[in-house]
Amino acid sequence: MQIGSAASYASNGLRAQTQRLEQSAQNVANVNTDGYQARSVEGQATQRAGQRDAAPAGYNRFASQVDSGASNAHPSNTDLVSETVTQIGSLQAFRANVAVLRAADETVGDLLNRNA
Repeated sequence: MQIGSAASYASNGLRAQTQRLEQSAQNVANVNTDGYQARSVEGQATQRAGQRDAAPAGYNRFASQVDSGASNAHPSNTDLVSETVTQIGSLQAFRANVAVLRAADETVGDLLNRNA
């Protein structure tokens, strides 16, 4: 794997985790909204030149809007325990991707210093 590829994969991972956190926050914010259907952001593996990376799938920030005027509205299906787990997992994945970016940056810096 090339250093640039590692940085690219980590960058994609950061974007995916940001989207997961944004959607989870949207779900929590609407926990008391009647009729709100919780959404999730799922990653999918893609194949590129023999490598696999995580890519965010079908994220739509506005897909969760609900008609609040419904007379027979049901309570939100948001599970706060599940959202907490999602947020903690995203935080850990975010930290791991930042560590990969830092390692790639340090490696490039070391290579440049050796060649200078």
